[in-house]
Amino acid sequence: MRLYGSSPLHNYVELIFRCKRLFIVSIVLGTVLTSLIVALRANKYEASIIVALTGNPELSQDLTNPKQEVQLQDNVKRKANRLSLWVEETPDFLQEVIRNANLDRDHPNVPMDTLVKEVRAAITPPTLLNDQYMKVSIIWDNQQEANAIMQALYSRFADRTVATETMAITDKRQVLEEEYKRFNASANKKAELRMEYLRDHYWQMPTLLTSEMTSLDDTQRQIASLNVDISETQVRLQDINRQLAQTPRNIVESTSVTSHQTDPALALVAQKQDLEIQLKQLENIYSPLHPKVQAMLKNIAAIDQQIKEARQKPARATEVSNTTQNTINPVWSDLQQQKSTLNIQMMAERQRLADLNNQIVVHEDRVKQMPVEEVAYDKIERDYMLANNIRNNTQAELKAAQIDEERDRITSSQSVNLIVKPDATAVDSKSKKILLYILGPIIGLLVGFCFSLALEAMDHSLRTPVEVESYLGKPVLAVIPKIQESKESIKRIGGASNQQLPS
Repeated sequence: MRLYGSSPLHNYVELIFRCKRLFIVSIVLGTVLTSLIVALRANKYEASIIVALTGNPELSQDLTNPKQEVQLQDNVKRKANRLSLWVEETPDFLQEVIRNANLDRDHPNVPMDTLVKEVRAAITPPTLLNDQYMKVSIIWDNQQEANAIMQALYSRFADRTVATETMAITDKRQVLEEEYKRFNASANKKAELRMEYLRDHYWQMPTLLTSEMTSLDDTQRQIASLNVDISETQVRLQDINRQLAQTPRNIVESTSVTSHQTDPALALVAQKQDLEIQLKQLENIYSPLHPKVQAMLKNIAAIDQQIKEARQKPARATEVSNTTQNTINPVWSDLQQQKSTLNIQMMAERQRLADLNNQIVVHEDRVKQMPVEEVAYDKIERDYMLANNIRNNTQAELKAAQIDEERDRITSSQSVNLIVKPDATAVDSKSKKILLYILGPIIGLLVGFCFSLALEAMDHSLRTPVEVESYLGKPVLAVIPKIQESKESIKRIGGASNQQLPS
């Protein structure tokens, strides 16, 4: 006969039967929990992206310098930590993701803060793969929206990464832009002052000093030459006046008498010819007996009678008598024209002489003021050149900064590449659901066993003879066994062998 408690397996079995209610409750709870998890994960889709944070996936294989490899790994970790920070603690980052994914349009009744919280809770923290890849996933209840969110997440992550990596050169470029605007405004202002000075004092430029002196000499020579011309014109006028005094103004002209005879029948002959032409036109239209044709023949006959009578009369003579008149002498007219021309020329030369005298006064004043204005012009020119040089240097630095920024931006954008595009799939397949249903009871059994062991460890009651002897230090003389009564014995009436209570 085996003593109670002598086998550990027997003790565990006895423990299980003693805590059977706990095991049943644990198994039921495990099954219910797995069923709830399956129900909650139903109609859920998981979309994942894998981003290469080193640009070229084969770059890590080409690195032979340990320092470069450590620096590359630190850069990868920094980018992954940056994404975690943006997702967890930067609401505007997720707001931009939501707007780019059009979630705010698809869910117009949901506030933006609620959408941000839901997206943040659905995105899993980024994990690094092989020290150069980053995996980010989202569990969402709409397949297309899950893909759109992950695509927008990558786009905003890439843009912000580029902006962050190029922040230093961008700040430098912005500072140079502000400096260039300030220096450009100053240079333009000094250029305007310089142009105003040159406009108002164009004759006072140091480079025009020789030109002004040359203009002064030329003006003096023109005045001398013009005085000679005026003298010559005066001499010619005196000569013209003397010739006019000796030349008569008018001359006498006469006309001869002419006479000729006039034939009175000539007009009638011409009239007859016109009537004959009209008669031919009428004959082409009408017959010879037409009244118009007969009237035209009568008129022609009357004209013939008048021609006969006119030719019988003598011809008339026409005479023109002689006339005498005075006309202007052409020589005198030519001299008078020359005199007028010389007078006009004299007036023009005197006006020109007056203008040259005014110009020579202006040139003399300018030549006198030139040394005084050289200092003012030199200061304006020096200030303008200094401002212009500063502006040009700042512009060159700004262009170099823009080139560096664009180069860094391209380099940074190439360092973040999307290797695996989002393709949302169902979270749980049919086999996975079955596995979860099976794991529920198993997990409940394990949990119940753990709790039963804990209860057994906390229970200090003596259950076996061995425990009694160990605790008291004395041997056990007898053990009263616990007899489990069957259901039939409970139903029996005391003292009866076969009778039973009605069930």
